[in-house]
Amino acid sequence: MQKALFQIQAWLRYQMQAKGRHGVHSPFVYTFIDQVLKPVRIEKQERETVKKIEQLRRERCQDQRILEVEDFGAGLGGKQTRFQQRPVAAIANSSARSPLYGILLYRLCAWWKPKVCLEMGTNLGFSTLYQMYGAPHARMITMEGSPAIADIATSHFQAAGFEPEIILGEFSKSFENFNPGDASPDYIFIDGNHRKDPTVAYFQFLMNRCAPASVFIFDDIHWSPGMEAAWDIIRADARVQVSIDVFGMGICFTGRDQAKEHFVLRYP
Repeated sequence: MQKALFQIQAWLRYQMQAKGRHGVHSPFVYTFIDQVLKPVRIEKQERETVKKIEQLRRERCQDQRILEVEDFGAGLGGKQTRFQQRPVAAIANSSARSPLYGILLYRLCAWWKPKVCLEMGTNLGFSTLYQMYGAPHARMITMEGSPAIADIATSHFQAAGFEPEIILGEFSKSFENFNPGDASPDYIFIDGNHRKDPTVAYFQFLMNRCAPASVFIFDDIHWSPGMEAAWDIIRADARVQVSIDVFGMGICFTGRDQAKEHFVLRYP
């Protein structure tokens, strides 16, 4: 109840602050609005992508297979691993987001045209698919803690004709072995742990290993007071030139030669 009240209050604050394209004077952000948030024309390929992924999501929401799933607790720095028996349907339903944010990831990838994508939190692979359809020629690296969940995600990727690189294990351990070679990620989607300290730690770690001009996407920045605090720390970082709040996600751009700016933008 307390969390629900917080999220309602956060939504009302967002609605009061959010601006459309006519309240924005940055050419870069104006282009971002036109190309990513509110394109005038919806392409056929985008409609087909949404149809395929959302049909797959509906199927998994009815899937009663039982998986043994690792729960790493606090994630980065977590001290205990537990195992749970969970139906695939419960995992799919608990991770389900509005397709609007899948479309946002698709459009962002299509617009940014990343060379190397890093995703923290593969889950069943729905968001991964949106991003790979948006940037089909990019190298996709995705991290997942549970091998059982990763196996199902892999079947989804193979059916769609994609072969992302999947790093298995608790994130802090995965980071110890994280070596993208000579290709640093220029697109990072962090959706692995909705807590303040791990989220900030992931950002700090990856900020020192990303390409000079990169985009960071953080899921559920208004999910809790801790996530809002993490978002405030991240967007205040001197290395972030442009930060954008679209309520369900926070987006940061680095490596831009411009004054630091923050925007709260209406979406959809």
